[in-house]
Amino acid sequence: MINKTLHKRLATHCKAAYGRYISPLYNSERIEIENDQCIIGYDNVCKKIVIAFRGSDHEWKDWRSNFRFICRETDWGDMHRGFYNSSQKLMHQLIRKIESLKKIEPDAKIILTGHSRGGSMACTAAYFLHLANIEIEQIVTFGAPKFAQIKASKKFDFYFDIIRYENRFDFVPKLPFWSFGFRHVGKRIKLKTKKHDLDNYIKGVA
Repeated sequence: MINKTLHKRLATHCKAAYGRYISPLYNSERIEIENDQCIIGYDNVCKKIVIAFRGSDHEWKDWRSNFRFICRETDWGDMHRGFYNSSQKLMHQLIRKIESLKKIEPDAKIILTGHSRGGSMACTAAYFLHLANIEIEQIVTFGAPKFAQIKASKKFDFYFDIIRYENRFDFVPKLPFWSFGFRHVGKRIKLKTKKHDLDNYIKGVA
């Protein structure tokens, strides 16, 4: 389902994941291991548990992971090893926090989101949460690169509702190139705003 009011709010949570914006999430927690981060909390407006993954923040370690096109073989098919490993690191603490929030808001659905690299991490995190029998209502990404090979991409499209926003002239969603075998997942929504900056995505979704 496409709810642009909700999705614009998710984009602001992505901004909070970078630490550039005070998170409005209730009972929120920032989970950080090495250079991989996300924030998780309860959104009192949309009544959802939101997990927002931080994208590349011009740190060389981020880009080393982004351009590590080696695949990780899984039971769903091959995935980008860098994004897979980054989300896997956060899983123990993330599941602990989800269980804590569910005790307070047992009926709240879970939405994953992320900008740039964070969008791909949101998708690979959904894979791990699915294996842990944690239901995901929706995944919403902004300017995310590809992370799945053909077989895995079909699995993601089958199990998850994924909305993928792309700005005009944003080069990042073109990576990794098709020649490496990677494919996008979900429903693409092309915005009129330009380039990769998250603020432009926030304006475009409005």
